Amino acid sequence: MMKEKCGDILSKGGLDIVLAVIHATQGDVAIQMSCCAACVILCAHPARKQYAATVNGVLYLYQGIQGHISYCPFVILAFNAVLSQILKGISYHRGKDEGSRVHSAGCLALRNTAADPKGQDTTLLLSLDQGIDLLVKILKKSDVDSILFLNH
Repeated sequence: MMKEKCGDILSKGGLDIVLAVIHATQGDVAIQMSCCAACVILCAHPARKQYAATVNGVLYLYQGIQGHISYCPFVILAFNAVLSQILKGISYHRGKDEGSRVHSAGCLALRNTAADPKGQDTTLLLSLDQGIDLLVKILKKSDVDSILFLNH
């Protein structure tokens, strides 16, 4: 039932609508958190490829993170939404034994990168297709026992 509803929502531009709400409510962290959760759920549905977002959701999520960087629960949820929306490497590990370690490490790495002024240039790189492709290649080639994921 939930799967059918998500597919229906996606087919009606649901991901763009959720991202538009994120963009319009930058000052309200509660709405932002709810939208990030919705984004994560919608991006986990198989129809996400057929009904991909047409707006730059990563930019809207980045703006929310920038505005609420000191509120850890939101930042983690927002980075989960970013990862769910753009990183194919996470999908590669999803559902596998210990695959959640890859997801957690990726979220923490993105959060730490965005919080550090020196790392913000890296965040800009990751917003480009080439940067995303590079990160996906790294994630796909890394085993869950890799040193990359030992912080979890």
